[in-house]
This record gives sequence, C-alpha cells and structure tokens, in this order.
Amino acid sequence: MIPSFVLKRLYSQGSLETDAFGVRFSLKNRLSDAMLTGLRRIQINGSEVPIHAVELEFTDGSRLPAEQVSKEHPVRFPLREIVRVHAPGEIGAGKNHKIHLAFETSPFGQVAFTVEDAAKTETEVARKAEGIPGDRANDWAPEMVAGRRRWLEERTGVRLEH
Repeated sequence: MIPSFVLKRLYSQGSLETDAFGVRFSLKNRLSDAMLTGLRRIQINGSEVPIHAVELEFTDGSRLPAEQVSKEHPVRFPLREIVRVHAPGEIGAGKNHKIHLAFETSPFGQVAFTVEDAAKTETEVARKAEGIPGDRANDWAPEMVAGRRRWLEERTGVRLEH
C-alpha cells in the first residue's frame, strides 16, 4: 500500500483549468514505471464525473476515452509521463476544488487519493503562456534555459552573451 501523501504527488498541483468544454488537470508519474489498467472514479467537489465522458491526453498528443483503459487494454504510464485528464463539468475559477481520483494500475493495484487545487480560467492560462517559460519538473534543462533567454531578448531587445 502506498501512503496517501505519496500518491498525491501524482497530481500536478496548479494544473486544474476550466474552459467551455469542462475541466482538465494533469497527472505525472513520479513513482515508477507502471501501466494504467482502469479509471474507476473521478469526483469533483463531491459530484461524480461519468467515466464514459472522460478523455485522457498523452504527451505525444494522442487521446483515449478513459473507459477504454482496462486490464485487457492497459496504457503505459512510465516514470515522468504526464497524462492530462479532460472531464465535463463546470467549476468556479479562483477557488479551491476537491478532486478525488481512483484508478487501477500494475504493479501498484488500486490507487485512490484526494487533492485540492484552484482552477484557472482560459484567460489566466493564456496569460501564463505569455509569461516567462518554465517547467517546475525540468526548469534547468538546457531547452528551458534557452527558452527563457529568447523570451528576455525578445522583450528587451538586448542580446544576452552568457
């Protein structure tokens, strides 16, 4: 059994967003290579989200209805992989929302945890996209550093030498 405080690290804090189609948030595998073998439950603020209406988006851009994930059709969830969860529903932006997730994995078995996160609107997401490039999990990678240099050079007109 994996402690709840460890499982909560699967959720990418600050990833909850709302748009005209519903809500989305990210999960990042920070534990070990695994397989997703079923999404069992999503609740947002105590309201059940129908699994048949949930879609999973992977880093390669592919999407998969959550109800298709099963022991017979598992999905790879390697270490450091990010899965974006898209779900129908409306929530208010700017305040904390309680998200409960329950899913099945191999080799960990059934996993469940609850987190709280504040939702961002499409406008806030767009503003953030215009901001200084960064990635909490990989902020010092050469491509992230180069992106920040380009961003600064474009806004200041100064060519950075170091």
